[in-house]
This record gives sequence, C-alpha cells and structure tokens, in this order.
Amino acid sequence: KKKANPLSRTSSTTRAHLTQAAFVALPLSAATQRAIHEVLGYETMTLVQEQTLPVALTGKDVIAKAKTGTGKTIGFLLPTIERLAGGGGGRGRGVRALAIS
Repeated sequence: KKKANPLSRTSSTTRAHLTQAAFVALPLSAATQRAIHEVLGYETMTLVQEQTLPVALTGKDVIAKAKTGTGKTIGFLLPTIERLAGGGGGRGRGVRALAIS
C-alpha cells in the first residue's frame, strides 16, 4: 500500500485507487504541474484519472463513472482549466465550460 503524503489532503478512499501513473507525465502547463505538486501534494493519479485525463486533454468528451472519492473532479477540472487558461474554447461572451457532476 502506498504511503500517504503527509501534506496531501487525499482521503483513504482516493489512496486506495492510486496507480503508478504520474501527473508529471501529462502535457499540462508548468503552472498546473506546480499546483498539483506543491499545493495539492499529488504525485500519482487514481485509476479514473489515468484513464480519462489523457483523452480529455486532447479535447475529446469523456464520460466516466467511478466511486465517490476516486478523483473524478480532478479528472474533469484539469482539462477544463488547461483549456481556459490556454485560451481554448473560444473568446465569445458565452459559456466557455460546463461541468455537470
């Protein structure tokens, strides 16, 4: 079983679903990588994150079903943050992101 990072707010449920896949391997901005590591204290992804983030970061829609506490929120927020911070999704006055959780 993985040892919990003492600075992380990760629950035992989340830790039970961790994989060996590292966030650093994802094509994320330096600011996002820094926030994941320094602010959140995360190093490795959960199974749902490992399976959805690479697809969602390419701009494709993803539907995922997983137990509460397994990392779905990070799975849909990171691609959204990256897209909005990078200017993607258009510059109109309308809705640029919608998350239904």
